[in-house]
Amino acid sequence: AVGKPQVPTAPRPGQVALPGVGGGGASDFEQKNVEKDQQIKEMTAVVEQIKAHMTQGKRKGVTLGDDSTDPEVGKLIRQAFCDMLIPILNYGFKSFKLFGKHHFWDFLEKLLDDQLEKSNDGSFSVEKQSAKYNLCRAVAIIADIKLMEKNNDMRLRAFICYGLNVQSLHRWMQVLRQNEVLSKKFFEPWSYVQSDHSMQELLQSLQPLASHTFRLALDYEVRPLPLAAALLASA
Repeated sequence: AVGKPQVPTAPRPGQVALPGVGGGGASDFEQKNVEKDQQIKEMTAVVEQIKAHMTQGKRKGVTLGDDSTDPEVGKLIRQAFCDMLIPILNYGFKSFKLFGKHHFWDFLEKLLDDQLEKSNDGSFSVEKQSAKYNLCRAVAIIADIKLMEKNNDMRLRAFICYGLNVQSLHRWMQVLRQNEVLSKKFFEPWSYVQSDHSMQELLQSLQPLASHTFRLALDYEVRPLPLAAALLASA
């Protein structure tokens, strides 16, 4: 008996239609969508943890969201949150280059360089206090922290903390997509940066954090440990 011909299913919103439906291409892309859905669920769960922490009752000597008096938020953000967000940002990131590997920080520096090149006086050619301005300013400030200059992982975590401090991290997700030339150079079509639907889901999962006030030190990871500093002071 002759089987019925397979009818290709329509792509999901934000899904790029691939050639060769039924030949592995479409199923591979669908698997990536499943993986991204799971990542968003896990990210949403972490955001809920942070919201629960930030809405606790007041405690003497503790300012919630300020990692100088609230060490728990420092761990929540730099471990649970960053450990979830960074793989999402790196999903579909083209790290390969002839020597070594590209880091997501390299992409951020290219965004900054592109903005500076568009300006005649070397300043940011964007409206002050806009999401793009704040993103470029964050990259420039963090790039100048000498103790981090050889550790792009630390820089990326500091970048995320800066975004939370200025309550713009969710808006920055859209800024990452605005330079089409760099986006295509650094990201696969199935990445969050190249997918309208996936990026919108990520933005929505991050947006609730903009209603909270954070004061996260950018140099948190390169500061002397309190105990070490006390020992040095008493020596």
